[in-house]
Amino acid sequence: MIYSSCWSVILFFLSLESCTQKFFYLLFSFLLKSEVLVPERLSNRKMKMYQTNINQNIAPKQCIKRLNTHQQSRPLRCRYSSTPPRANDESGWLEYKVGDLLELVAVNDGEGKGKGEKMYFEVVEKFINDKNDDSDVSFNGYIDGLEYQLDVSKPLKEARLHTREGKDEFVSSVPEELLTFCPEFGILHKELVRTNKYPVVDNNRHKQTIQVDWVKHEKITDLTELKTKASENPDFWSLGTTPSQPPLSTIERLTLNAGEIYALLAGNRPLALIQLYAPFVEDGRVQPIDCPFVKRALKELVTTSPQIFSCVACHIEGSTTLSAVFYPNISPNKERAALLASFGAQGALVAQSPYYGVLIGECLGYTRENIYHHVKRTCNLRGDISKAVLDQVALDLLECSPVEPLQRWRNGYDDDALNLTANGNRRKRRRKKKSSAVSSPSVEALEAFLGKKR
Repeated sequence: MIYSSCWSVILFFLSLESCTQKFFYLLFSFLLKSEVLVPERLSNRKMKMYQTNINQNIAPKQCIKRLNTHQQSRPLRCRYSSTPPRANDESGWLEYKVGDLLELVAVNDGEGKGKGEKMYFEVVEKFINDKNDDSDVSFNGYIDGLEYQLDVSKPLKEARLHTREGKDEFVSSVPEELLTFCPEFGILHKELVRTNKYPVVDNNRHKQTIQVDWVKHEKITDLTELKTKASENPDFWSLGTTPSQPPLSTIERLTLNAGEIYALLAGNRPLALIQLYAPFVEDGRVQPIDCPFVKRALKELVTTSPQIFSCVACHIEGSTTLSAVFYPNISPNKERAALLASFGAQGALVAQSPYYGVLIGECLGYTRENIYHHVKRTCNLRGDISKAVLDQVALDLLECSPVEPLQRWRNGYDDDALNLTANGNRRKRRRKKKSSAVSSPSVEALEAFLGKKR
């Protein structure tokens, strides 16, 4: 039936005139191109389009490899984000507590100054202003060692810093216990306050009233976290700078000195060389003692009960530069502390002499690999440190005290007993000739420390 119909069409087509044949030929070709007569091909194309719409995120194989390679070279957190980052909400202010270190951002004060400047606020007290409503809260604390009060009003959506108790000027926040514990610092501190050299105030930064951004604020660390790390994972503060150590992060830089003190308190450092005042610190820079948690850590150290620590001042004759070595009352720690004081070692000055660089590192308990790396870098040595220098350091340490130092001399913050033995043996003491005490380092020792000798 189908074949007979086809022949009939062909015979009919041939019986037509040439012009009519040409017309039908063009009509038939047009219908074929428009696929009106081929429903199977049309349905197949629609199916392909449908499948592409379903799998539109699936790339061809040659593209998948490139995409994966590119994505793997980026951090995982940058690949996709299921939810956009959310700014701190109003309740964030209420969650802060004593011991937190907050990063705040100042708002433009109308004079074009202070816009977007970051400030680090150490919380020491927290108050709820209305017992029936926790919408208003205040914090007392320090910024660059200066006392500030932070008032937060949830109804007004406003946060503001101002000087404590409306005082017109800043006062020193150095603990009295520290001034008594280190008399040399007490005398110097009194003179610095009298001559308005301390506390250090930057008039462009430390205003009596500072408007704080309501949204841009966060806690970057807290005292509990710092003390836990200094006790349980103290390598950053107890082993010295490693050859592969990256640049310090903001938190590491801010808490470096406090971490060293807490590492000493936990028994993970033999000594702590802390800069108490540095006149060479540039204007606008923070004094080392004014960094977060430093004064709090020093107060804990000097008020330890029973008192197992002592300190010796390290000063430079004719200068207000002052450091102190804090140490436990055991050997060889106390003898090595006195050795550091004899030539005026400073916590914020880097020794330019290989001898003093190695000597200080050994006294502070750093690993020799880190000591040698640090000395070679700071003293610009092309080769290794000479054997003569290393032998002289070893000899001087032995003469200072024959007792071997303990890497961990105390078992955490709550251990009141001092270790009196080293490596299972009683600590040996040998009689030494008495020498006259030197109240300040000699000019020769200072010159050597700064690299002019040896």
